[in-house]
Amino acid sequence: MNAFVLLAALSAPTVAQDAPPQETKTVVVTAKSLKSTETALNACISRKCPPKEEIDAALAHAENLFVEGEYKTARRTLLNTIGRVDKYAAQYPTEVADIWRAQARIASHLGEADPMRIGQFEAIEALKAGLDRGDARVLAQRLEIADVFAKQGRIDAARDGYMKVAREAEKLDLPRLQGTALLRVAILDNTLAEVDPALFGPRSRASINRLADTTDPRLAAYREAARLLKVRNTVKSDDPASIDRAVADYTTQPTARPLLVYAPPIDLKVFDQFRPTGATTENRPMQNYDGQWIDVTFLIGADGKVRDVELARESPKLDNGWVKPVTDAIAGRRYAPVKVPDGIDGIRRVERFTLTSFFNDRVTGSRMRSRTAPRIETLDLTADAAPTPQPAKDFSSAPTSVPAD
Repeated sequence: MNAFVLLAALSAPTVAQDAPPQETKTVVVTAKSLKSTETALNACISRKCPPKEEIDAALAHAENLFVEGEYKTARRTLLNTIGRVDKYAAQYPTEVADIWRAQARIASHLGEADPMRIGQFEAIEALKAGLDRGDARVLAQRLEIADVFAKQGRIDAARDGYMKVAREAEKLDLPRLQGTALLRVAILDNTLAEVDPALFGPRSRASINRLADTTDPRLAAYREAARLLKVRNTVKSDDPASIDRAVADYTTQPTARPLLVYAPPIDLKVFDQFRPTGATTENRPMQNYDGQWIDVTFLIGADGKVRDVELARESPKLDNGWVKPVTDAIAGRRYAPVKVPDGIDGIRRVERFTLTSFFNDRVTGSRMRSRTAPRIETLDLTADAAPTPQPAKDFSSAPTSVPAD
């Protein structure tokens, strides 16, 4: 197993079914043009429309900007609206939280670690302004904050956050939040066990079994996720037959939607050329992270194998050096057998991949910003979101982040 697959599961939606309905703003290629969403937002601002309407318009326009690769403009659009609507959090807690969360998502693709973290904390403050602190939506946002800690390498803080939500969700009888939190702990511990099996292996097995041994019928989907983790751990990257065995061991019948069983790691050794001997950080020129994104389409066949991996769109300044490792990793994925409608070859998916790196603003003796290790942020642009616990990525759920080293 590898960090790509396990960290992908951290992107599962965290707004629990136990919570009141909450709007989410999915980033997909929409029918509305960039010009039309810009016009709609400007008109809304000009007539001083209600905060909720401006938030909706800003999110729609930022979505279009993001899809077009205009990350900085998209984030600036959201920040401008935040400046006008943040004071209405008590009246519109979920909407204000949505826009803060969206800002954090885009910040992650830009490598802005502090704005990413701050956006998630501001989102929970917005929710607390208008909702009870025991509300499921507040607990769900606490999971988002723990996700940020995990992305930034603050493993103890992340794990502690997940466990606190799991305990509180159980106390409040919110099973899907409880299951999501326990699954995140299992994924995190399993990822650490891959790096150091001797140190983290026992804890990983305990975390997986903690979830697998639950008896609440409402946690059945999460028990299946724990079983999937166990199956994935039997896969050996250098043994294709073990992938087939893992799929066979897990699958009982074709799934309605794609369920990822195995994914090889994205090999970014291409960046070794930028590292001096013994270096622990990435020395790739900072400007070479700007505008580095691709949209990849691929087909999942009825047998769960991936084919027809194609580059659908790319940024104008694309450095092709990192593209092949991404497409190779996608081609090597295996999904559970899936139900494919008659007359088509498979299920088409599209995902955005952004090459980025967190800024390091704390370099002693210098005011110049530097970059840390390269990473790849992903976002699923497929219109139909897969059900929990299969990862689905949108402005309101954490994007996958894959360190290159």
